[in-house]
Amino acid sequence: MPLVACDTWRAVLTPPYGKYKSFFYRVDTPDRSFLFTDDTGPSDAVAALAKRADVLVTEVTSLQDVIEVFKRTGAWQAKTEDEQKGWIRHMEEEHVSPKDVGEMATRAGIKTIVMTHFGPSVQPNDDYQRFADEAKKYFSGNVVLDIDLMEF
Repeated sequence: MPLVACDTWRAVLTPPYGKYKSFFYRVDTPDRSFLFTDDTGPSDAVAALAKRADVLVTEVTSLQDVIEVFKRTGAWQAKTEDEQKGWIRHMEEEHVSPKDVGEMATRAGIKTIVMTHFGPSVQPNDDYQRFADEAKKYFSGNVVLDIDLMEF
């Protein structure tokens, strides 16, 4: 099983910036291949490892949703301007949006995306369908939403 470390996860505006790694796992079986990512940003390394895999399982989030949640709790306003900029940089470099996922999957020739580990939402009982709809603008394959604690 290939294991790839990528320098895409970093603590922003803190001494350990650049210290942490994001890991991707590819599993090839006789019938299908799967690529699993954890928190990562848009990455050519992910797209290369995912080349022609059947399924990409990845986290996905919306920067605007998370900022809105922070604003509603006052956490955003408590940050300095530099902290806000650093946090946005963290979200853009170390997490993927539905657009990022759709583009990476298209470049890699993925057949199915499984979106999971969603960021916070401003919508109670969010079904995250808008994430699948956004990814489908850049990806023609199947998109599955796997909401945490979902049962199959």
